[in-house]
Amino acid sequence: MWEQIIALLLAAFVGWWLYRTIKGNKAAFSKENFFKTARTMGLLAIGLILLIAFCVMMLR
Repeated sequence: MWEQIIALLLAAFVGWWLYRTIKGNKAAFSKENFFKTARTMGLLAIGLILLIAFCVMMLR
């Protein structure tokens, strides 16, 4: 019961924090910045997938 209440409060806090961040920095979500960060996020995702694949291969 307490875990659910804490999880709900944490989710509400994260939602409020994201709303405040987006509202205060509208330029961060412009089309130009999105395409710049999409490439970086894609490369980081590929690197993470490769790292996990390497760890799984090492465990076998």
